[in-house]
Amino acid sequence: LQEWDYEDGTRNQQESISFMVVEKGIYTLSDGTKIEAGTFTSSTSFEQIFLNQSYSATPVILTQVISQNESDAVAGRLDNITLNSFDFKLQEMEATRKPQASEEIGYLAFEPGSGSISGGFLYETGKTTKSVTHNWHNLSYQTSFADQVPVFIAGIQTYEGRDTATVRMQGISPTATQIRVEEELSKDTEIRHKAESVGYLLINTTN
Repeated sequence: LQEWDYEDGTRNQQESISFMVVEKGIYTLSDGTKIEAGTFTSSTSFEQIFLNQSYSATPVILTQVISQNESDAVAGRLDNITLNSFDFKLQEMEATRKPQASEEIGYLAFEPGSGSISGGFLYETGKTTKSVTHNWHNLSYQTSFADQVPVFIAGIQTYEGRDTATVRMQGISPTATQIRVEEELSKDTEIRHKAESVGYLLINTTN
């Protein structure tokens, strides 16, 4: 975990982190759902990233910074997601004035829907309307995961609010979770954020 640079750099409590490992490439699941995993290099200016296969529905894009060429904390932001591309840039703290070094980004593109991956693993991929702000937003799943708490990975899909922000979640259960857009406070204490669409992936860890 990396705190924003104006913090003391130490977390008093541990956090639970969800992750999914996908080998780089393009795939079609048994139910016809298309997914794609890859990497690219990004900076603090929006750049169009082209996907490597065509999609019948606009995919959910999930990204992660996977290098550390500079020690400053940084987040990624998406915009203009289409059937064949998306825009991406890095965001430093609002108070930061010096340029950010380029970083390598890992991404997963996943067509929205739900089903079963080979081996019986249930999944659900979707996105909210532009309704997630700085307030907690209840997200109920469309898939029944029985009594198992699924892996949950999410990312902001739009760029309505320009302030540096990430997705935060709490209270995950087998049927629902809560999410919000969380800004940092390096420049001011104002944390109100315009409504964004948040994309997410749910998958159970045992079949």
